Amino acid sequence: VRLRISAFSSAITKIFSLTSVLKAGRLFGILIGIFTLPFVIYDAYKIMYYIGDITLIPDYTSIIFGIVAAVVCTVVVSVVVCAKSLHEKPAAVMRPKAPKAGKRILLERIKPLWSHMSFNSKLTARNLFRYKVRLCMTVIGVAGCTALIVAAFGLLNSFEPMTHDQFETIYKYDAVVVPKDSGSADNLSFLTDTLDKNSNVKLSMLVSQQECTVTHGSKVKDSDTNLVVPQNPEKFDEIVSLHTRKGKEELKLSDNGVMLSEKMCSELGIKTGDKITLNVDGKKAEVKVSGIFEQYIYNFVYMTPTAYKSLFGSDCTYNMADVALKDTSDSACDKFGSQVLSDDKIAAVSYIASSLNEFRNMLNSLDMVVTVMIICAAALAFVVLYNLTNINIAERVREIATFKVLGFYNRETSSFIYKENIILTLLGIFVGLFLGNLLTGFIIQTVEVDNVMFGRDIYFTSYLYAAGLTFLFSILVNAVMSFKIKAVNMVESLKSVE
Repeated sequence: VRLRISAFSSAITKIFSLTSVLKAGRLFGILIGIFTLPFVIYDAYKIMYYIGDITLIPDYTSIIFGIVAAVVCTVVVSVVVCAKSLHEKPAAVMRPKAPKAGKRILLERIKPLWSHMSFNSKLTARNLFRYKVRLCMTVIGVAGCTALIVAAFGLLNSFEPMTHDQFETIYKYDAVVVPKDSGSADNLSFLTDTLDKNSNVKLSMLVSQQECTVTHGSKVKDSDTNLVVPQNPEKFDEIVSLHTRKGKEELKLSDNGVMLSEKMCSELGIKTGDKITLNVDGKKAEVKVSGIFEQYIYNFVYMTPTAYKSLFGSDCTYNMADVALKDTSDSACDKFGSQVLSDDKIAAVSYIASSLNEFRNMLNSLDMVVTVMIICAAALAFVVLYNLTNINIAERVREIATFKVLGFYNRETSSFIYKENIILTLLGIFVGLFLGNLLTGFIIQTVEVDNVMFGRDIYFTSYLYAAGLTFLFSILVNAVMSFKIKAVNMVESLKSVE
């Protein structure tokens, strides 16, 4: 008992001395956490908000909590391993650790398949299921690596619809002309005449846009919600494409209902056919939802002028005109703006292209987010595969040396370890692709804000990139460990255990 207590005390002392070795790692992690990640997150939020320069204020509570968590995890694992070793008999501990006994595996019971497998394949299959804990650890580690890479590229995929689909597919107009005073179609006849006479105008339409509040049950949506009423609903699809995100089914405005953007409907739990309450300038009206359309920026409610009058008892007031141009080059847009603004009744002209370019410039900051996630994934893959491969070689030194004594070349000897790593990597990639899909969905729904909806689809190429990079990391680890396998001395297999 005294010997066991003394041994356990010695082990605990060595454990705490080991934690002192980890001080450099903790310091390195703190520096990365303070001077890298905050800037990455800050740049990501600049996509949606206009914010000032970042000021770093270290949160000492979080730093202490992170250090304690790292130390506790390290110490707990070390204590468990030491306690397990101390329960063994001294005579058994003094001898080299015997390889784990092999057992019949499921493949051996499938006679047609097993009989056609080569000797090397049979040996690899038995070794994979011989060390089940190592199998699970490798698959989980590689799956985590793959999931992180899928999430990184999935984030890029989720931001692409905000530029391509929103500004090139949904929005078909190129410019917005705003008069100084809003009014009826008759009052704004000067605006329509000016646009119709312009040679670069392909189509123009008066539009009424005003803020509104949407209520469904006990849920209310009042931030960044706009009610839009086009003058000519029959030709509105030439200005804005109304369609569903899934299936791209075209939607048409009707006098019996309104169209709502998908983001708002998902937040309020609204489905097609449900009834909602609209509040516009203090006037409330209940109306049916006739369709839910794809929209990524801001929340919109579309209705016809007839529906607006029947709901609120008066005609809508138009305050802008959406314009589709024949020539969208910079020189043509400048000329169009100069001609339109020559009328002193027109206040401003804005272009969709400028908003698109601004959005693309902001989205470029996401490249750093993807880079950080891929670096973290690579580090995870290297740590897991390197450590487990190192342990695998250390436990099978005599086995590897025996293969060399029997005449196996270094390449053939290494292939036993490589095949196991490659098979486990492929299993981990398969699991990681599924987990990456779930992780991407969780991240997207977590970081979304009220007035923005990210894309929901992960492109097939993202899965290919994730699988390819993870497999590349595995190959690099195998290349590094090949030097250690070559260094195994053949005399090891001839030494007596006694």
